[in-house]
Amino acid sequence: MSATPDPIPTTGAGEPVDDAPTTTSGDVDSTEPDNTTEGDDTAAEGADAPLAARLRREAARHRAAAREAQATAERLQTVVDDMHRAEVCRIATGAGFADGADGLTGLDLAAVRSEDGALSPELVAAHLDEVATAHPHWLARPTPPRSTRPREALRSSGEDDTRAPSWSTLIRGR
Repeated sequence: MSATPDPIPTTGAGEPVDDAPTTTSGDVDSTEPDNTTEGDDTAAEGADAPLAARLRREAARHRAAAREAQATAERLQTVVDDMHRAEVCRIATGAGFADGADGLTGLDLAAVRSEDGALSPELVAAHLDEVATAHPHWLARPTPPRSTRPREALRSSGEDDTRAPSWSTLIRGR
């Protein structure tokens, strides 16, 4: 079986390169420098085509992984933001707001987070004080103290009736 000669290298315009040696696949000397001209990119592209294709596929995989990581980071940030809003509502309810969601009014989560990204109780309390000052009607009304005498609390009149209840008082309405 005879070895076929390699094609003659050409310049970008299709003309053969004069100083490039023509060799057969059997007598290639690996110590000889590449004598292609600087303007001849077709020979280099042909030899590096599988490498370039592999690098493009690898870069595409990295871009896809980066997009997926970015989407995951955005989803996680949304979850953390929701958790921080729920915590602000919980703190607002404990601070005396009738509806804890009122504490979210004008809330900038970045403003109530500490440097490490955690929710700062001091900054949340300051925000809730501002909201309570601006909207005092949003605070829960204090519940009246429980009476130690519940029967008197049920009477409609202020009379101090110490009579025992009977059927006749029920029927008469007195």
